[in-house]
Amino acid sequence: MIRFDKVLMVPEWLIPRWWRIAYLIIDHLREDLVAVARVRPDAKFEAFVAEQLQTFTKEGTAPDAILPALLNLHDDLMAGRELTMRAGDYIALQGYFRSRGRTAKK
Repeated sequence: MIRFDKVLMVPEWLIPRWWRIAYLIIDHLREDLVAVARVRPDAKFEAFVAEQLQTFTKEGTAPDAILPALLNLHDDLMAGRELTMRAGDYIALQGYFRSRGRTAKK
């Protein structure tokens, strides 16, 4: 049986200095990282994803670069679940959205 009422503190001299510094840096940046994680895509990107998803649903075609992302969104839509964009899907869609914007301006 393990007793947790007798927890000993680790002497500070046993902990490497870089561990303490890394902990302080991460602890300091935690609020900033949480704020970045909560950023919502802008309306243009949401409209682009909705347009691509509608096209894929109606015609069954999509650009190869974003096909896996649209398949995941389409699966959620057909199953009646809330549409959830995974990190890799977001990166693929955002990359295609940005490249499409650059080529349209030329």
